[in-house]
This record gives sequence, structure tokens and C-alpha cells, in this order.
Amino acid sequence: NECRRHANIHPLAVVIALGGSLKVIKAMVNTCPEALNERLGRRTLLHYVISEGVDIQIIKYITAQCCPTLISQTDSFGSIPLHLAASYPSSSRLVLSHLLEIYPNGAHALDNRSQTALHRACKSRASLSKVLALIEANPKALFWRDYGKNTPLNWAEKFDHSLTDVCPEVVELISMMEDILTLQCSERVSNGQYAHDHTTDALHDDTIIDEERQRAKEILSHFQAMSWYEGIRIAFACNRNLISLIEVQLELYP
Repeated sequence: NECRRHANIHPLAVVIALGGSLKVIKAMVNTCPEALNERLGRRTLLHYVISEGVDIQIIKYITAQCCPTLISQTDSFGSIPLHLAASYPSSSRLVLSHLLEIYPNGAHALDNRSQTALHRACKSRASLSKVLALIEANPKALFWRDYGKNTPLNWAEKFDHSLTDVCPEVVELISMMEDILTLQCSERVSNGQYAHDHTTDALHDDTIIDEERQRAKEILSHFQAMSWYEGIRIAFACNRNLISLIEVQLELYP
């Protein structure tokens, strides 16, 4: 069955998928280096080995030999290798982190459905560690709507992580991150077209601001509790309205 499944695949890909050692793989590449760049049907060798969940050391070897050539190539669905690393359970967080390290712009890449790797991770019920890494690489992806007008949070809610034992915190985490990046936490600029003082409106605004500041503190404290200090940094870097809570940021860092 395995031989039949790999019948139309280059021998190098078959050896990798069947657990061939790095030593054997290097020998094959030395003999036939062009095999690294051959397309395997609708995708590249890198797409293929990521989907097969091969060891990180083999992924590193392949990317070292042909990066940046393969790292940014797309398959027939417009997916770069990072999209697959985000969505395939067989691909580890280490592989995802490696791809982000050598090709940070991959976190901004869109497939044929205008989805980022974060969208794909949320659709696939990926682990929290993968989701965190993708948010760190591109926080703006949280607010990107694909062709179906769905954000990553929309997909996470549709494929509710609480239905599995994998990661019940993903929906909550993404919701918190969206909140912390959009909270005002500071006084609104008054509307110049009004000549009189709207005291009631001002008091209402103050109440909202106090509520948002409290919400921000709760979220930041949650990030600290999970030791996600990069999340705290992103919040203050991306939302200037949090400047009034700068003392909180200093308290939360270890």
C-alpha cells in the first residue's frame, strides 16, 4: 500500500516519507541535487515532506539546500509550505517556527482563498503553541478577512477547539488578543462641532474607559500567567491607546 501511495513520487520524496535517515537523504541529494526542486504533482518537495510530518532536522536540511527557492513557492491551492505546517497535525511546532524564522514574510502570505497561515491553523484546530507563534509573526492577521469574510477567530469558533482535547484555550486567546489590540483605554477626542459641554456623555465615556482599562489589565495579567510575554509586548507595540497602562506593562515583565 505504501509503495502504491508513493508510486508517482520522486524516489527522494519516497525515501523521506518512509523514514529514511538524514545520511541517506544527503547521499541522494549529492547524487541528484535537482531532485530538491522537482514538483511532485501539484506541490513541491517541501510541501510534501511537511504534510508527511518528517523530522525537523530533515526539514532544516532541505531548506538549507534550496532556501529561499522552495520556501515561498505555492502549490495548486496557493499555499506556501507555512500554510501546510500550520494546518497539518502531523507537522510539529518546531517545523512551523523554523519556517517563520527563515521566511518571516510567510506569515503575511495569502492562499487562493485569501487565507493566512493563522486562518489555516484555526480551521485545523491547531495547537495553542502554533497559534501563538503565528500571532507573534503577524498580529494583523487577526483582523484579516478571507474571501468568505471570515477572520481567524471566526474559523476558530466554527471549529470550536473546546470540542476536542487538543486546545480549548484557542478561541479565548484569540478573542483576548483582538480585544487588547482594539481597546481605547484613553480619553476620546471631543467632537469640535459641539459648542456646549455634554457632561452626561463625558461621564459615560469615563465609565467606558474605566471598563476598557480593567479589561486590558485582565487580559495582560492572563498573558503573564501563561508566560506569554511576547503577547504583552505586541499589545503595547500595536495599540498606542494602552500607553496609559505603561506601568502595568513594567509590572508584568519578569
